[in-house]
Parts: sequence; structure tokens; C-alpha cells
Amino acid sequence: MILILSTQDDLATNRVIDWLQFYNKPFIRINPEDSISIKSITISNTDFEYILGVNGKEIKTSEITSYWYRRGEFNFEASLKNNNHVDLYLNRYLGQEMKSTKDFLYLILNNKKSIGNIQHNDTNKLYNLLTAKQCGLKIPETLISSSKSQYSNINAKKTITKAISNGFFNIDKYAVGTLTKTIDKEEIQDSFFPSLIQEHIEKKYELRIFYIKEQFYSTAIFSQQNKKTKVDFRNYDTNKPNRVVPFKLPKKIQKKLKKLMSILDLNSGSIDIMVSKNDDYYFLEVNPIGQFRQVSYPGNYYLEQIIAKELIDE
Repeated sequence: MILILSTQDDLATNRVIDWLQFYNKPFIRINPEDSISIKSITISNTDFEYILGVNGKEIKTSEITSYWYRRGEFNFEASLKNNNHVDLYLNRYLGQEMKSTKDFLYLILNNKKSIGNIQHNDTNKLYNLLTAKQCGLKIPETLISSSKSQYSNINAKKTITKAISNGFFNIDKYAVGTLTKTIDKEEIQDSFFPSLIQEHIEKKYELRIFYIKEQFYSTAIFSQQNKKTKVDFRNYDTNKPNRVVPFKLPKKIQKKLKKLMSILDLNSGSIDIMVSKNDDYYFLEVNPIGQFRQVSYPGNYYLEQIIAKELIDE
């Protein structure tokens, strides 16, 4: 059986499942909304079994042949949810107990044939930049600062700013995303919240790359001629979409990226690279659970089928 951990609204998961159904392979998909409990964990000299209760059914980890961590997490039922008189510190302790059993489950699943890892899904952009540099990849000059007086410390004619983290936050029921913006030095205040300031690369085109099990699937996005997408192609122009074509990544760049992904312990992820007008390749970031439809469809790669086959193959 194939286990998929995802969220209800993730369309990429739906499309991979379409292929699993086409190949007539058994699977179970777990979303955060599902009711999950620990039935039992048996560890002995002769036996091991971790049994989950999922929406009234029992799932044994011994029956799981492969695992895809796409999004979300296991939300185990709290055994004391109806007791309002339990001491705060006792609840905190019980939460730690539950976390240990949940982390144990993730470790068991990651030791199976797996794609993705929840324990590595929230990578640090700054650490990734530093590691990419150490792997021989070019990166944009980068500065984290809270003072206009330090702005000159970055060696760049033009600069941009973007989120240090994943760039998303929630307002009530809505998810809000941030975009990359150019910086007008004259508008900068003397002091501000510590922010990322980065060299603005004059691009020839940009690359979106999906990496899975040491294989690269790349597309080039020609976003530089459109004022709306020139700085950030995610500022989509639906009236005049960017041209996106398959792209063959140079072997020397592949080698450096493989080394980077190995150090970060990632067997899949979406990688962003900017190619300058001088044909230099600048690593921007890697998202372990990034969207890959923008690579799959225009590149004609059928990545959803590739993921399904990876989960099926023994």
C-alpha cells in the first residue's frame, strides 16, 4: 500500500492519485482533517508494528510499501480533549509524549521508499544560499539589514527585496503571499524591520527545475520582456502569459545542484535559478514541497506519472 500525506486542496496530489488509480495500485491519502489515532505500537525482540486508526480503519506500517510526503501533517486525536480540568503543565507534557510517537512514525515512514520528508520541509533560505555558494553555485549578493546606513554594504547597482521565510501568512481565512520587489533607495527609511536586500540580476530568462531522485526536469521562463513579470514571474500576466519551454540543464550545474540537495538531505524539490544576460547561473532558492505543474505541463514531462511510478516501483 502507498501512503500519501497531503492536504485536501492540493491538486498535484489529485493528479498523482489519478495515475495510481490508472495503474490499479492501492493507496491511502491522509489529510490534516482526517481523524487519526494510535491504536498500538509494538516493539519487541521478535516483532514490530505501528498501527494507526484512520477514519475508523486500521493501517499497519508493515503494509505500507512507499510513502509520499506532499504537505500537511498527522493530526492525532487528543485523548484528553474533553477534560477541561487537566493541569496546563500536564497537557504540555502529554503533548510532548504525543510528539515523540508522531516523530517516530515519520522516521519509520522515511526509512521506507519515500519522496519528501516532513522534517526537512521548512528549509532555511539563508542557509540554502550559503550551502549553494559552498557547492560552487553563483548566488546573488545578499544582505540582511535593519538600517539604511548599511545599505551600501551590498555590492550591487540595483537591488530587490523579498521574504526571508516562505513569504506566506494568513489573514482570517485567507492566505496572503508576498512578491519580489525592486528597491528605491530614496524611499528607504533610516531604520526598519530586519529585511532581505539582494542584488538584482538582469536576467536573460529564469529556470524552474523539479528535482526527484537525482533527476532534473527543467523549464525556461521568458519573463524579462513583460513589465508585470520582469522582477517576479509569479506576478502572473493572464492576458499575456510568459513563454515557457523545456530546458536542458548543463551537466556542471546539475552536478553542483546534486551536491546541494544531498547536503540538504532532499530527494525532491522545486529549484529556482536565474540566468543572467552574461549566461551566468544564479541559484535563488529551493522549495522541498513546491508546485511542479509549471514544469510538468509546459515541459511535457508528465511529472505526476513519474511520481506515481516512483511510488509504485519496488
